[in-house]
Amino acid sequence: MNQREMKLLEKAFIAEFEEGAHGVIGVMQTKSKVALKLVEEGYLIKDSQTIGGRFPVTVHGYRLTHLGRITYCVGC
Repeated sequence: MNQREMKLLEKAFIAEFEEGAHGVIGVMQTKSKVALKLVEEGYLIKDSQTIGGRFPVTVHGYRLTHLGRITYCVGC
């Protein structure tokens, strides 16, 4: 795994952590082709999250899989 791929896993891990700690959106958004490669390899999954309210907004992005979490944590 190269440095760009690990950096994307780190961003997804931080988004996941922020969701649990502060209740913000836990979906990492990116247009990177590296993210699509990581989806194919099983490290990330495509996901969406809807923010309710009078005018609901759906945020599309990526989340870590268990393989992605383990790979990132071992890489640290």
